[in-house]
Order: sequence, then C-alpha cells, then structure tokens
Amino acid sequence: GGSRGSPAFTSFLDDAHRTLDEVQRLMEAAGASGKPVVMGRSLGSAPAIELAANRPGELGGLIVESGFALVVPLLELLGLPARELGLTEDVGPGNLAKMERVTLPTLVMHARQDEIIPFAAGEQLHRACGDPGNEFLAVDQAGHNDIQFRAGRRYFEAIERLLARAVR
Repeated sequence: GGSRGSPAFTSFLDDAHRTLDEVQRLMEAAGASGKPVVMGRSLGSAPAIELAANRPGELGGLIVESGFALVVPLLELLGLPARELGLTEDVGPGNLAKMERVTLPTLVMHARQDEIIPFAAGEQLHRACGDPGNEFLAVDQAGHNDIQFRAGRRYFEAIERLLARAVR
C-alpha cells in the first residue's frame, strides 16, 4: 500500500520485525491487550518462523501453513539449480533450525499432495518444533492452494485449538 522500497527476498525477514513493531504500536494505540499470533503460509512461513524464534515473548503463538523447511530443495523444485550454483542453506532463512527454538504454541498444517512444497517439509517443521504440544494437521486430497477448502471445518478447529493454547 503506502510503504516505500522494493520487495526483496533479502529483506523480508527484517520486514517481519518492522511489521510486528507496527502491529504492536497499533494495538497499543487502540488499547488492545494480548499478544498477536503470527501465521505464515508458503514463502510467508519464513518471516512467521523468524518472529516466533526471535521474539517469542511478544507473541501468543505460531501457525505455519504449507511452509518450507529447507531453501535449497525448494529452489531446485522451482527450477533453480541451487546446488550446481554452490548455494547452501546458509543463503536461506533457516526455517528448520529456527523451529527448534520455537516454544510458543504452534500449529503446522500441510497438504499431503502439495505440488510446490513437499509434505515431508511440513513433517520436518513439526518434528523440529520446540513446542512439546505443537499440533500437525495433515490434509488429505489437497494441494498447495486448496488446503483450507479441502480441510474444511478441521482447518478452523485446529486454529481454534491453537488460539485456546495461545491465550493461556
């Protein structure tokens, strides 16, 4: 909308911190209490995990939908020969490693037939998560862009459970 600058892969993690700062400012100005829950879908999983790993005291919970665990396999799936170019996980946001530091109430959702980010990535994020009560919602007969539709009521029930844990 009214922001300046250009979107870039290299700045989207920093932008997440600025966005959370602004959300907190707006909440304070409105007299709202509580802590926000962050949700990241697909590429957006990286900024959401970034905040959950680095600013846990300021958040109530984390929701990851169709998130990626490792950047090199994702780049190769998208057609970039990452390994041939010498790229390593050091160039990426480090989602999998950061999930180990996430202790907030967490929900990970992934479609079994996701054609963009393999189901195994969602499983990896779930297993790595430092929240001992984290929930994993596997959605059958769904792809990357129809997970909410295919999961139906189960999608929103899982979010409700996460929110109930987040407000304790």
